Amino acid sequence: MSHEEQLISQLADESPGALRLARAVSLAVLIEPQLLRRARLELLKDVDVGAEADLWLSHVVQTRSRRGITLLPRAAQLLRQDLARKPGRFEKAWHLTEEMHRGGPPTVILEEKINRLSAKLDARALREIETLLESVTETLRRDEGRSGLLNWVASALPRLPEEVRGLGAAQTLAAASYFRLSANLPLDEKSKGADLPDWLSWAIPKNLPPFDLGVQLVEGGVLVGGPAPPDNIIPVPGTNPLIVELSWKGEHGGHTEQVLLAKGEQRKVEAPPVEIQLRTAHGARYVIAPQHEAAGEHEPAEKVERKTCFVVMGFGEKVDFETGRKLNLDASYRYIIKPAVEAAGLECVRADEIVHSGVIDVPMYEQLLKADVVIADLSTSNRDAYYQLGIRHGLRPYTTIVICEDAVKYFPFDVRLVPVRQYHHLGEDIGVSEGRRAQKELTGAIADAVSKNPPATDSPVYVFLKDLVPPSLPGETPVATLPDAGAADDSPTPDSPTIGVLMQQADKAISAGDFNGAKTLLTTVRTMMKQGGPGRPEDPYIIQRLALATYKSKLPSAVEALQEARVLLKTLDPATSNDTETLRLWGAVHKRLWEETGDRAHLDEAVRGYERGFYLRHDYYNGVNFAYLLNVRAANAVDASALSRADAIACFVRAGYVRREVLSICETALETEKLSDDDKYWVLATMAEAYLGIGDETRAEQKLQEAFAIASAQWMKDSTQEQMDKLRLLLADSPLKYVKADGE
Repeated sequence: MSHEEQLISQLADESPGALRLARAVSLAVLIEPQLLRRARLELLKDVDVGAEADLWLSHVVQTRSRRGITLLPRAAQLLRQDLARKPGRFEKAWHLTEEMHRGGPPTVILEEKINRLSAKLDARALREIETLLESVTETLRRDEGRSGLLNWVASALPRLPEEVRGLGAAQTLAAASYFRLSANLPLDEKSKGADLPDWLSWAIPKNLPPFDLGVQLVEGGVLVGGPAPPDNIIPVPGTNPLIVELSWKGEHGGHTEQVLLAKGEQRKVEAPPVEIQLRTAHGARYVIAPQHEAAGEHEPAEKVERKTCFVVMGFGEKVDFETGRKLNLDASYRYIIKPAVEAAGLECVRADEIVHSGVIDVPMYEQLLKADVVIADLSTSNRDAYYQLGIRHGLRPYTTIVICEDAVKYFPFDVRLVPVRQYHHLGEDIGVSEGRRAQKELTGAIADAVSKNPPATDSPVYVFLKDLVPPSLPGETPVATLPDAGAADDSPTPDSPTIGVLMQQADKAISAGDFNGAKTLLTTVRTMMKQGGPGRPEDPYIIQRLALATYKSKLPSAVEALQEARVLLKTLDPATSNDTETLRLWGAVHKRLWEETGDRAHLDEAVRGYERGFYLRHDYYNGVNFAYLLNVRAANAVDASALSRADAIACFVRAGYVRREVLSICETALETEKLSDDDKYWVLATMAEAYLGIGDETRAEQKLQEAFAIASAQWMKDSTQEQMDKLRLLLADSPLKYVKADGE
């Protein structure tokens, strides 16, 4: 009998009702007091209230907090399996859990679905669980910023049954999340001879600095690592350990080998004196080849120039006026086109990614002329896409691929002569399975187009005008004699920055406190984004950063800067937005406008912003600000009437409840998250403010000193102390003085 089985048996002896209650709530990730109470009253009407306390204090519980309890993972699995033996009760328990947590965090809902399926671990259930986990992988692949999802993977996978952890999708998630969160590769020498894992390129942490790795051909092989001439240095992601894949063709066929080594380590890989291909963790390919047959001579590592693919399509959300549907064309690009192009080994470029200075039309026409492949997506019958497709067909006889979403009803007569590959669009997004199918088909079409020599003619212009000679720029080899045209140089320079480069510069300016400089850069980015096409929607992230830089600049005055930031944020519709960053900024701007102007409308708007952000995200930042503003509202009752006093009392009491919830969130963050010192500082500072707000001065001072001990800058301490002082003033005049004691 396992330890968990012994604990369950012990609970059965001590409190049979508590055991039945444990089974009824075992599908939940977090068992709140409300869920516990409803499960007893609705599912176990003959069980008395004492069973709730017995379960809460029992040894099958792993954690307890004000929010609820969690069960030991193995015990919970055994309880779920017991519950599943009675299908009627199992379904009632599931419906109750689902109802209680509807609208909660998606990760909780996902894990509870897995809990339900894992109660009966047959082949069908495992297939469904794998599909759910694959959807998580696809989300992480699509969106590199989902740190919350990564944290869930890291914490949830160990809770799942062994059979689930053994699934391929679970192992991929475990390895990828560990790598993304730590930059430590979960690989060892046993991986030698295998290809680089598919998840490696997308799991690389975005902020991981590169490492300069020396690669040299020497007698008998390749020397990897250690000092090397400048021409023999290649940048690789700074993982731990470093990893690079070597491959070559020898007398007995192809050979692939992974090289794992620590920074500063040097390793020789035995290889014949032939051309060696290198691939880094993020997919960049290089080649080194013997310069002469004489032993020991080598030539510098040279980057293999990748062919380019230019994508012609609309941007953002566009309405197809033929069908009345609104389509997110950025989803088509991100989830079908770009990954398909990169899988075929080409560099993918869309207009917003072109390095240019001045008018965007010049590099756009250059791409239409020079790109090795052009993909034209005609979805929503975008006029620019049709026009640019026509230009491409006039300039190049081959390697143009046309795609379109499958709800289109009509193509112009001339386009009917061209093969059109179709995909299914859901409107807001692309389905996971459809994305994979369309990617695979498009990758095959690209590979087929670039591999044929001579390439197949796909332009109707050159099909019908057989003697027409494609144009070329002065000094270039005519296209007719050069099937694989070289890609244009798109290296970013200070004179021709991309949107990405400008965003990086803006982030650096914000970090350095140069908010006015950041505002100028972000305004330029916003203007460039608007040039992407008529009607292009605002990018929320750019608006958010611009609003932050604007109000922080305090120019031309603090109030004017805040009003300008407010106007910017209104374009993101904060009244209905579920974007917690938008709501955070909306709350911050109105909080400062209240402090500057004393206008009660700004205070109410700030409360609404932080309140909505807190209940959507359940985070300590929105929570502690929400609580503070409740105290501000309590201290600024409109008049001395009973109604205003009641409102002040309600706000004051509610602020205490919110702060207790914030403390629970902070405690969990300190226990479960890998925080940087700065992040830890703000968690501790928040706890100090929360303890002060509920009247626990001793703990408030303790957390404040813990925070001050790791502060990286004096302004952090000053900001925290100022906030604590403002809160003390609010608490000094408590509206609870209006509450009458018993007998008065």
